[in-house]
Amino acid sequence: MFINFYRNMGVPAFFRYISRKYKKIIEVVSDNCCDNLYLDANGIVHNATHPQDKPAPTSEDDMMIEIFNYIERIMSLMRPKKLLYIAIDGVAPRAKMNQQRSRRFRTAREEKDKLKESYDPETLELMQAKKFDSNCITPGTPFMTNLAKCLRYWIAENLNSDPEWRNLKVILSDSSVPGEGEHKIMDFIRAQRTSIHHDPNTRHIIYGLDADLIMLSLVTHEPHFKVLREDVFGNNEVLPEKPFILLNVEVVREYLAIELKVDNLPWPFNLENAIDDWILLCFFVGNDFLPHLPSLEIREGAIDSLISIWKRCLPLMGGYITDNGNVNLKRLQYLVTELGKMEDETFIRRHEFENRSKRRKIRNVENPITINNSILDNSCDTKPNQESIESVITEKSTEVEEAQKSIESTESIVSVTNIQVETETSNSTNPAGVKRKSDAIELEENTDNEDPVRLWEPGFKERYYRDKFDIELSNHEFRAELVKSYVEGICWVMQYYFQGVPSWKWYYPYHYSPFASDFTDIGDIEIDFKLGEPFKPFEQLMGVLPADSKESLPEQFHVLMESEDSEIIDFYPTDFKIDLNGKKFSWQGVVLLPFIDESRLLNAVNSVYPNLGEEETARNTFGSEVLCLSSKHKLYDKLCTLYSKRKIDHPIPLDPKISDQLIGYVAHDRNCIPESTFSSPLPQKKPDIVNDKSLSVLYYPPVKTKNTLHKSVLLENVKLDPPVLGREDYEFVKNGGRGSGGGRGPRYERPSYNTNYSHSRESQYANTPNYYSHNSHNPSTGYSHSSNYHTTGYSHNSHNSYNSHNPSTGYSHNSHNSATGYNEINASPNPPGVGRNYSKGYHYGNKQHHNHNQYQHQHQHQHQHQQQHQHQHQHQQSANPNYSGQQQQSQQYPRGHHQHYPNQHWNNQR
Repeated sequence: MFINFYRNMGVPAFFRYISRKYKKIIEVVSDNCCDNLYLDANGIVHNATHPQDKPAPTSEDDMMIEIFNYIERIMSLMRPKKLLYIAIDGVAPRAKMNQQRSRRFRTAREEKDKLKESYDPETLELMQAKKFDSNCITPGTPFMTNLAKCLRYWIAENLNSDPEWRNLKVILSDSSVPGEGEHKIMDFIRAQRTSIHHDPNTRHIIYGLDADLIMLSLVTHEPHFKVLREDVFGNNEVLPEKPFILLNVEVVREYLAIELKVDNLPWPFNLENAIDDWILLCFFVGNDFLPHLPSLEIREGAIDSLISIWKRCLPLMGGYITDNGNVNLKRLQYLVTELGKMEDETFIRRHEFENRSKRRKIRNVENPITINNSILDNSCDTKPNQESIESVITEKSTEVEEAQKSIESTESIVSVTNIQVETETSNSTNPAGVKRKSDAIELEENTDNEDPVRLWEPGFKERYYRDKFDIELSNHEFRAELVKSYVEGICWVMQYYFQGVPSWKWYYPYHYSPFASDFTDIGDIEIDFKLGEPFKPFEQLMGVLPADSKESLPEQFHVLMESEDSEIIDFYPTDFKIDLNGKKFSWQGVVLLPFIDESRLLNAVNSVYPNLGEEETARNTFGSEVLCLSSKHKLYDKLCTLYSKRKIDHPIPLDPKISDQLIGYVAHDRNCIPESTFSSPLPQKKPDIVNDKSLSVLYYPPVKTKNTLHKSVLLENVKLDPPVLGREDYEFVKNGGRGSGGGRGPRYERPSYNTNYSHSRESQYANTPNYYSHNSHNPSTGYSHSSNYHTTGYSHNSHNSYNSHNPSTGYSHNSHNSATGYNEINASPNPPGVGRNYSKGYHYGNKQHHNHNQYQHQHQHQHQHQQQHQHQHQHQQSANPNYSGQQQQSQQYPRGHHQHYPNQHWNNQR
């Protein structure tokens, strides 16, 4: 059976877990409008090239048209007013390449096995040549180069013809720009957020199939954020297209404000820091860069268990574990120590559950019942099993990679293996009959492989290290190095999500993780990442593609992947082991491929570079993001100066006053000739654009500096929407709910898609107390007041500051004073695609003046307003029976700190 492993989310089954536990975070798309729409477009490309609900396109041109249609559908639903940002995965950090390599090798082998089952040996080679290789959706391939050209054309076409695009800015970050698509989007948002011109009430919507978009959205601390995706868990209604749903991140924040609240802390509870710690906990359960700890499974309630441990340990830690993406390892030690104490019991409970499931399976075979052509366990209620079948089939047959192939996530069912799905007949009234066929689902367990580790029996540690690492438990030096690498990985992931790539070269060099009980003295580990530079596109292709996908590379590289004399032939095994590692299904197993030796790989590919042609060399070169707009946009005349006879040969800063607050640098794009003819890359499908009225420029985001690091705070003057959650929701979450066990909670009520449904945030629970307040809590007086942050400017004496807890020095009160205008400062940017350095960058706003006062000064300053605001405290106390004068604190951060332009990037040449 072939399974597309594209984009297996960081935390397996996380979307299903969170949407079932926090049921009001899901909104059905009806009439939506946003300021900025971001497309993590690789999911769109995969859906268009091999759709699940209709025949696949027969040509590459047809695939491009499908991609256009899909994006246009999203645009018609979301209607962005200011910005459309399209991001395609570029070269990934080395830490991600290990997972990409595993996926692509497994996909190639399963595809080959599927073809072998369907064709005789004589036609097998011919069919392989005709088959679209999804591995070509990787930076540096001809397919991705063509995709970039086609998207440029599609953008220009809409800017010329669609009136709704006249005020829209479009940024395209194609595969020539290094970085994963969703992380390029977040880098952009973080950069804009540092500007004093940024609107903290910007409405963001991001489309993508990765559930870690939820984490990334939370990490921005931009509350007005929604995640758009197809409803793969929806009702089986007859629909021409799969409907979309929105996950409201602001409502997630409401739930977390209740779930994570810890009373009687020795410091004011801070929701923003608590959310960051929660994200860290989720990464322990799974991410794209590290194997999860053996004792942590989301279907067993791992996230909820970690939350309980965190809440118990937090008062003892002296503060939060994370600080703007940096991990305090001494505080983390509390968490992993407690987790380690639970390991033995966790493994025993897991084994007992699996044994019960096997016994039920035997009973099901002996006495089954049939519902909807499916054989179910009659020992359970019908409704849960119907729900289980829906979830199982959907996860396995639609966006398997998106749903994380997590059949096991539905712990509410007896066992996935209890279900035998029969092929739907052609006259079935269930639309799933077309798609959800039995040959698309692997339900049979791999029962032949006995788990040699037997985690539920004494001596499991000895067996684990002997089987997985070929070492003895007494090898303390190796285990300490293993733990160090894993801790480095946790720190790398957190910095990656909060600040951007901390190191392009770092990776976790093992297939398996240590035990939680092995984490001892981690507070003494020193973490120091060197940024380095990314692989070039061909180097990544050589590192992640199997030999079966060699056609995506220039012919000169083929010999390195196939010849027995190749110095790196061991990187491309034709047969490799998949270790089930205690799992039931082969797709859950660990692909045991050799790790790439970077120096050997680079030596081999460098010998080929001199033989490449001009077009091939261009494919192996880093590119730049492109900003596109129409002639009706107010930026148009300003940017046309880049194409005048007196061409400006260096990047110029964008003026946020006419760019809708967009900041950054722009430069001449050699592929753009204003008011000329834009040749169609799809001449059989699309005409040339005569007298092109669009304009494109190279776009460079601001330079990252120590003064512009992302802060985990709500920005000043942010206005949160009215709360969605009411008293019943508050009590449900505080009581643990029925969904605390990894997906067993109540499903959100999903209305019919033919109705005009939307959440009414203003009217819902209008008379219920506000358990989630954006007002900052005053630790000295116990009240909160929304007017503490003045809107009259940045004044040294005003409250436009954020309060942060410092365990070592107490509380500090930071005030900022910012002037307006441009100020040149020294910088040495080297924008990608521009062959020179510039000695000066630009900085919006004058240098900031910081005043650091101790908590005593803050207490006196706030106490002056205590009496005049006392009425609000009394009002909240009367309106909210649970109000105790100690609301959660949401930090607000006054902008206007240092901002440098343009961005510092790597050179194209080593």
